[in-house]
Amino acid sequence: MSCAVPHALVAALACAALTGAPSAWAQSEPPATSSPAAQEAGAAAQSQASPTPAPAPQDPVAVPPATPAPTPQAQPAPQPAPGAADGAIARAAAQDTTRGGASAPVVALVVAGVVAALLFALLGLARWWAWEPAWLVRWRHATGEAGWRTTATWAEFTDWLRLGR
Repeated sequence: MSCAVPHALVAALACAALTGAPSAWAQSEPPATSSPAAQEAGAAAQSQASPTPAPAPQDPVAVPPATPAPTPQAQPAPQPAPGAADGAIARAAAQDTTRGGASAPVVALVVAGVVAALLFALLGLARWWAWEPAWLVRWRHATGEAGWRTTATWAEFTDWLRLGR
């Protein structure tokens, strides 16, 4: 047999005894039923079970009567915020915000895209016809040789590290 159920039952009864719940249970009325015949049957069963209700035990400690709750006071009508009182919100809501045309940043992006597309088309045509200015040939040769020298220098450095000199 499990001991968890009796301990829970004892704890519930102790809480009920400490809070004075049995006197409240004795004074409560039985729940009302929906049909008059059921009410008469319930009243007959109750009168047979106990002809007179048992008097509720009185608490030896006198409990002072509860103080009545303070009555709620009427709240003043809310005042609108100072910014809302000048009608700026109503004017802004009434304005027509649809404009004809695109905004300036969109136009700038479209113009930049068209210019970039034209430049790429011109460069593509120049490469297609194999046209290269002289400075581009010199620049390509110089950057190629600089890359070769950098690679060779790095290879010499890693060899120096590996050999421990």
